Amino acid sequence: AAYLRRIYREAIAPEEIVGLAIGTRPDCLGSDVVALLAEINAVKPVSVELGLQTVHEASVSYIRRGYVNQVYFDAVTRLKEAGLEVVTHIILGLPGETAEMMVQTTRAAVAAGTDGVKFHLLHVLRGTDLEKDYLQGKFGCMEMEEYAHALKACLQVLKPEIDKINAKYPNKKDAMKKQQAIMDLYKKAGASPMSGCLPMLLQLPILFAIFRFFPSSI
Repeated sequence: AAYLRRIYREAIAPEEIVGLAIGTRPDCLGSDVVALLAEINAVKPVSVELGLQTVHEASVSYIRRGYVNQVYFDAVTRLKEAGLEVVTHIILGLPGETAEMMVQTTRAAVAAGTDGVKFHLLHVLRGTDLEKDYLQGKFGCMEMEEYAHALKACLQVLKPEIDKINAKYPNKKDAMKKQQAIMDLYKKAGASPMSGCLPMLLQLPILFAIFRFFPSSI
């Protein structure tokens, strides 16, 4: 923890740094690390990003994630109790997973108490076992339309949050504020051209699709 304390303190020392985002694994968050993060959070806001990827055991085993789901749930609980913001990473398009299975993972993350979600499209790297399975035809990558459908379904899990925004800004005069709040929610969910695994130009059609999927909410 001494090494982490030193580098975290160095990272937040500059005046122009307003916060610290840390990406880690749920099974790397011992009580000493959580206490340290809470200590740093008292100086400048800390956001902890966790790679859940999926809650489905067959997929967990296939991608060799290395920890059971309960480790993630426990980590989120301890981080939230320490007053820390949590962002969860989820992969869309894992071999054998349907859109509904991806929604189930999203629901589990939201129910666990995550403050945000970043959705990533499956990326097949050369020289990996995943590439071998892909080349052997054991699974296929999602087409753009399939990805848009899955992303739409996952974002609908956030509808209670959209309802809260609609309740907060019921008047037409607040339309711009409501639109900005909903856009901020989408960005927090990883539906931003500047986040995720797709290049920005590829994600732009997804953003347009999102706004078409949620016309009544806006």
